[in-house]
Amino acid sequence: RTAGATVGEPDIARLARDLSHNTSQNALSAAGVAFSVKRLAEKLQSQLDAAEQIVGSAEVMIHTERATSNLARQAMDAATRARAGSDEGQVLLASTIERMHRLSERMGASREAIEALNQRSEDIQRVTLVIQGIASQTNLLALNAAIE
Repeated sequence: RTAGATVGEPDIARLARDLSHNTSQNALSAAGVAFSVKRLAEKLQSQLDAAEQIVGSAEVMIHTERATSNLARQAMDAATRARAGSDEGQVLLASTIERMHRLSERMGASREAIEALNQRSEDIQRVTLVIQGIASQTNLLALNAAIE
């Protein structure tokens, strides 16, 4: 053996230990990132579920509003027939018609908002799927790093 070979062996052993230590630290860091990504994905899924419930409730509300709107139109027609000869009745009818138009406009705006919310819900679902895929890949990488 030469003196240079003797000096180099402890250096190689130290480098190997350092490399092993760094690999272990990286594996632990990757596992921590994977855990954080998984928690984020779970929170996003929870938000997505809540958004879907809101959309469902809004759809029920739209259906109810349509039924209410139809009933209001029927009531307006009955009021028109009953008060056709009365000036006071005609003023009341005009006011009711105006309110119905405003209500109809609001319903249109609500419907657009609900459709936008539905689109956002779908976007969130796509993001959640991507994050879940990343989390799965990160878990596999962390496991591989830990095994090595």
